[in-house]
Formats: sequence, structure tokens, C-alpha cells
Amino acid sequence: MRRLWNFFQEKMNDFTVRKKLLIFYVFCVLLPLFVTDSVILTILLRGERRERALEMENQLLDENRAVSQALSAKSGELAPALRR
Repeated sequence: MRRLWNFFQEKMNDFTVRKKLLIFYVFCVLLPLFVTDSVILTILLRGERRERALEMENQLLDENRAVSQALSAKSGELAPALRR
């Protein structure tokens, strides 16, 4: 580990101050920003997908309930006619 750190220090000493600041900016500002934004976006998209699926499921249940009620109303009308 010590060798790796020394190697890193030697390489960084060869860069100009501007390049060092640019590397610092990329690794300490941009990279964490992209990672956190990606995580938040993923969470939001999953929530939207779940919500859409629940809405479709509820709509299907409502339609099934409406069809069942319509069929039971029709069968209620037909029952007295069949008894004659």
C-alpha cells in the first residue's frame, strides 16, 4: 500500500497545478455528483414504475367489478322470466 501511495505521489508531482486541480474537481465534485444523481434517478424511476403498475391493476379490478355487476344485474332480470 505504501508503494502505491508513493507511486501516486510521484505521478502527481509531475502534473501542473492546473491539472491537479482539474483532477481534484473531477474526482471530488463531478464523480460524486453523477453517482448520487444516478441513485436518486433510479429510485424515482422505480417508484414511478410501481405506481403505474398499481394504477393499471386498480383500473383492471374496477373494470372487472363493473362487468360482474352488469352481468349480475342482467341475470337478475332474466331469473323471473325463466320461472314462468
